Amino acid sequence: MGVQGLLPVLKPISEAIHIQLFANKRVGIDGYSWLHKGAFGCALELCTGTSTSRYMDYFVERIKMLLYYNVVPVVVFDGAKLPMKSETEAMRRESREMYLEKGKKLLKERKWTHAVECFQRAVNITPTMAYKVSQVLLEMGIDVTVAPYEADAQLAWLCFQNEIDAVITEDSDLIAYGVNRIIYKMGRSGDGFLISRKNLGAVEGLALSHFTQDMLQLMSIIAGCDFFPGIRGLGIKKAHEIVKRYRTLDRVFWFLRNNPKFQVEQNDWDRMAKALMTFKYQRVYDHRFQKLVFLTQLDERDPLVHSMKQRDAHLDFLGPLLPDEIAQGIAQGRLHPCTWECIADDSPKNPCDSLDEQGTVKSPLKPRAQVANGKGLSVTSPCTSKTNCCPRIRILDFFQKPKTSRVVTSIVSSPWMNAIRGKRKECKENGLESHGSLKKCKKESLGMLQPNQNIVNRLSEKDIGLLDQFRHKPLNGSSTLDTKGGEDENGR
Repeated sequence: MGVQGLLPVLKPISEAIHIQLFANKRVGIDGYSWLHKGAFGCALELCTGTSTSRYMDYFVERIKMLLYYNVVPVVVFDGAKLPMKSETEAMRRESREMYLEKGKKLLKERKWTHAVECFQRAVNITPTMAYKVSQVLLEMGIDVTVAPYEADAQLAWLCFQNEIDAVITEDSDLIAYGVNRIIYKMGRSGDGFLISRKNLGAVEGLALSHFTQDMLQLMSIIAGCDFFPGIRGLGIKKAHEIVKRYRTLDRVFWFLRNNPKFQVEQNDWDRMAKALMTFKYQRVYDHRFQKLVFLTQLDERDPLVHSMKQRDAHLDFLGPLLPDEIAQGIAQGRLHPCTWECIADDSPKNPCDSLDEQGTVKSPLKPRAQVANGKGLSVTSPCTSKTNCCPRIRILDFFQKPKTSRVVTSIVSSPWMNAIRGKRKECKENGLESHGSLKKCKKESLGMLQPNQNIVNRLSEKDIGLLDQFRHKPLNGSSTLDTKGGEDENGR
């Protein structure tokens, strides 16, 4: 969801760019945002339990595009559910279940279009789906990390450590986290919109030039975000005016509490304070020391931190602290982020076997630096540092058509339609140019045509039965055209 109403007001400072602007630089990717986009096109299969890999094809196609323009991708997937998002996740789960039941009902009624629309809202992205994609990415030599909790916080931490130069996402939360450069709405060709933090002060009607990071986060919280539903009747512009005037959480809450226009409960201060700390101090994974750390250094002198520690000594609302071994397994993709169990997919090979002696993730087929055989990408060197260029790959791989399954009707109908066009041309040459005559020529051509025998041999009995829908069977075995405006077989 992100911050409600924030992206539309930032549209004037959105810069249309091409991803080639970040050539030879490392760019972070919110993996779940691409998984959601990829699952949108195969929602029917995912919601009905049909095996599909189209969401993986979507993801890999985008990664290949980045590699083509020498951009070094760093993919981060979401981990376990953050306690602060329990209310938001409950609402989303309820919504998905409602649309799933509605989609199944419409599917039984053969209302295909409406059913697919419901399934697109009901599709659920799981850690197993992320695991399957990550195995393909690791084989390509792509850096992949599973965040302990929110991928947004993990990407923000990578930006603060200067390990990535920008982030590709669809979530406006990264603005509240303080990421410098964010790329939104990136298409398959690499075109997108860039929002730079340095330009926030140029937004008309929303002066943010004198806003501190705490003020920007507080504005996002009272307007509505994933960690707090917001104050009813309070939009992003009104939230900006209030924070600009009162500046701190205590003074903003006092104003909202004493204003009859807004419905604020006493426990809302506690919820807003936790949301503010979650934006600042959420727990992330530090791959250098292989353990969980805070997003920014915890300030013990901060009165807010002191107050929250008195209520929760371990600050579990920032993400419960995990043992180092569990945190490593989750980050490397070996362990399920919620159950801590070894993730298994449909393949017979256990994903836990894809570890070397040091416990680092390796490709299930070959090491990262080894050249891929067959039709895969040829990776000659891994990306190990921020200054490294993109791995060299075979350019021809980008121009190979993806392998997709074709519907039976599309295989058979192509030669039939060519014959129909030929029959129409013959009718026109004979002077039969009326719409009715051409329509009859189409019917006649359908009755005369026979499907290609090589195609029929590849079809099942059920599929062959469907071919009758495409044939035109004349009444009483007659092969003549209809009488009105046409000719019979004797030329009368």
